[in-house]
Amino acid sequence: MIRFVGRRVLQAIPLIIVATMLIFLAVSVAGDPLDQYRQPNVPQSTLDAKAIELGLNRPIYERYWTWVTHAVHGDFGNNASGLPVGRGLLDRGLVSLRLIGLAVIIAILAAIAVGFYTAVRRGSASERLLMGLTILMLTAPEFWLAVIAKQGAISFNQRTGGTFLATVGDSTPGVATAGFTDRISDYAGHLVLPTLVLILNTFPVWALYQRTAMLEVVDSDYVTMARAKGLSNRAVLVRHGLRTSLMPLVTMVALRLPWIIGGLVVIESIFGWRGLGSMLIEGIQKQDTNTVLAFLLMSAIIITVLNIAADLIHRYLDPRIRDA
Repeated sequence: MIRFVGRRVLQAIPLIIVATMLIFLAVSVAGDPLDQYRQPNVPQSTLDAKAIELGLNRPIYERYWTWVTHAVHGDFGNNASGLPVGRGLLDRGLVSLRLIGLAVIIAILAAIAVGFYTAVRRGSASERLLMGLTILMLTAPEFWLAVIAKQGAISFNQRTGGTFLATVGDSTPGVATAGFTDRISDYAGHLVLPTLVLILNTFPVWALYQRTAMLEVVDSDYVTMARAKGLSNRAVLVRHGLRTSLMPLVTMVALRLPWIIGGLVVIESIFGWRGLGSMLIEGIQKQDTNTVLAFLLMSAIIITVLNIAADLIHRYLDPRIRDA
């Protein structure tokens, strides 16, 4: 297992290096960081000084080498406000992790349950109802779900005269100085709506993949053989069928998570969260090259790690490839 992980990490290093080159090139040609300083009353000498400060007077390969060597040591430079990008990336990453972590776990469990049940009970009224709701959620745009959820929560709070469902922000201002119980309660209240939206927008795709994989397993020869040997239907479906059917879902989860990170832009904008999504938007609006580069590099590393993790889970689920 250690040898396998080491081999996959070594294979990933060239991919990450190429990714850094493409990311830096794309961001460098996407816009001019000096645009925000080009005002009628700003002299050219000031623009020239700012260009030297940002390193824009040097060839692109020199700027790339400076950026990547600093990034390896965790130094992503400063943002447009003069604050360290690395610190902002960590702080906002922890905020987004609360949302993504909880939503993904619940979405995976919901997808497994719905996919398994609809495959086993195909043709029943409950299966048709679940599949109809799943497909409905699949076709609903993420921003539409977020807006409907937010407006519904606002109406609910107005009718009840309280703030049972938080609609703005990832936490209440000043809650960081409160007690542990109060902080957890406040975080949970702000998590409800964005987590629900992310779950409803994520799990339908995974549920459909899980259902398709489970249907193939149910009709497979080895499941028929297991039943012929006298094993109970529960043991056949859970012990033999479910484990095998999880492999396509693992791959789909690894491929879908980067899309979820991108979807944070919509959810965090609507609910006013100060996470990675809003950080990316602010970086793009301000032509903040260091912030955008840090976000994209982090995304590339996450995608690589997720693919390695998916390979490890595949090896666990399928004994035939453990020694490959």
